[in-house]
Amino acid sequence: MAHHLSIQKMSIVSVIPWAVGVTGLIAGGFACDWLVKKTGRAIHSRKIVLITSLGAVGGFVHFIANLAGIVAPALTGFSCSGWATSRARSC
Repeated sequence: MAHHLSIQKMSIVSVIPWAVGVTGLIAGGFACDWLVKKTGRAIHSRKIVLITSLGAVGGFVHFIANLAGIVAPALTGFSCSGWATSRARSC
């Protein structure tokens, strides 16, 4: 309990990536099956689903990383500027 989290709360948080992964697996399976029925080419359909999924995940990861690179310096400058501390004292 170093971070004031119980085992129950930690177990719920640790399930989130697995639940999202299972959801993506099922959705990818449905998308692949739909493409196979539409095109008739199984391997081609699997490659399309794989490349699209990897591109989407890569884009999302880069978005979060770039967002952190923008927000962190802005928050640091805001907190060190003195404006935030002067506002807190007047409350």
